Amino acid sequence: WQLNITDPVSGNYYPVDSAIVLKEGTTRQLTVVTDRAQGGASLRDGEVELMVHRRLLHDDRRGVGEPLNETGVTGLGLVVTGTHRVILSNGTAGAQLHRSQEQHMTFPSALMFAPLTSSVTQFIASHKTTSQGLQAELPPNVHLVTAMSNSNYASEESVIVRLAHLYEVNEDPVLSQPATVILETLFSHIRLAGCTETTITANQELSKVHRFTWNSTGAAWSAPPATPLRDTRVVLRPMEIRTFTCSYARM
Repeated sequence: WQLNITDPVSGNYYPVDSAIVLKEGTTRQLTVVTDRAQGGASLRDGEVELMVHRRLLHDDRRGVGEPLNETGVTGLGLVVTGTHRVILSNGTAGAQLHRSQEQHMTFPSALMFAPLTSSVTQFIASHKTTSQGLQAELPPNVHLVTAMSNSNYASEESVIVRLAHLYEVNEDPVLSQPATVILETLFSHIRLAGCTETTITANQELSKVHRFTWNSTGAAWSAPPATPLRDTRVVLRPMEIRTFTCSYARM
């Protein structure tokens, strides 16, 4: 089979949802962290380019079948802006830097304001000015993806908890190691119990899932089974996402 490349530019563009990385061995690394999905490519050695938005006068033969000439309400074309953070580092520290920046960019703090009708001292005395949802900090390589009520599908005192490991295998000598989270004491205002692991979408218990067995030639590969849930102690391996439904009691 002879590979015939007819679209060397568009055929080498890939979706970038959070970051694009250019490495030179383990000594130098360039990372561009984005705040929204866009196209990215490295068409020449040592070069990275990002396409925040595209406007075409001719079809690019990528499946749309028509030009993407969006002119907007002004007729001058859509204006798309975004935030890009450039990180220069060595290969060892690069993962820790860009993973933390990805979290800040994807999940920024929500700032809310209200008119102040009294003095600051009076407001502090009559209101609760600090609140901590978690009883303790999560491990630095773990992200709490979801914590939401499951009362529509279970009892009123039911919650869905979804946890994710942020790092890939061998991406960081320390942060790529498995991480442990104890669900029972995760939150400061409720105590979890009776946790059951489910599929990622939380619509089926994981123990009741029956995967298809595919006929294949050669050695078949399958993902290693997840570490069993012991009481409410969860072990997350690199790039692993685990979902649980738990009952809770208010503290």
